[in-house]
Amino acid sequence: MADYEFPWDRLLQRLKYGADPAMAKVLAPLMHQSHQRNPPPCMTTRFVPIPLSVNRLRERRYNQSLELCRGLSTLSQQPVLADALWRVMESDHAQATLTREERLQALGGAFMCNPHQKRLMEGQHITLVDDVLTTGATAAHAAQVLLRGGAARVDVLVFARTPKPDSNE
Repeated sequence: MADYEFPWDRLLQRLKYGADPAMAKVLAPLMHQSHQRNPPPCMTTRFVPIPLSVNRLRERRYNQSLELCRGLSTLSQQPVLADALWRVMESDHAQATLTREERLQALGGAFMCNPHQKRLMEGQHITLVDDVLTTGATAAHAAQVLLRGGAARVDVLVFARTPKPDSNE
């Protein structure tokens, strides 16, 4: 996992906002290497992307987390459950503009398991994939929903995390 700073922030911005889904082919191998260095106890997993809201997906035309999952799947030969998790609430604001407390409040009830894919998750190890971890609120909510949906274990794999602000400032 990298810190969300130069040059990684520029590459992630191209993936997320620059209409460049091919950037996932550059980033996924780096995520795969990190995943291989710190493998989960169970070597088989199912990759699940953090879903976008309908409006956000319409704006971007693709889900950057799903693109990363596809790259990880190709490299690891593990399946992607692209539609296992649904975002059922639209957010009024981009998550990047919210504090941790605001994110936690905004995400309450935002996700649900796809009932048609529940049997594919039951008792399975799930690797939840996202591009950037800022506060962990999105990943925490999504992981809770997957566990309630029957997953035996949920790990989170992200490309970058936002560095914590210096405590001296």
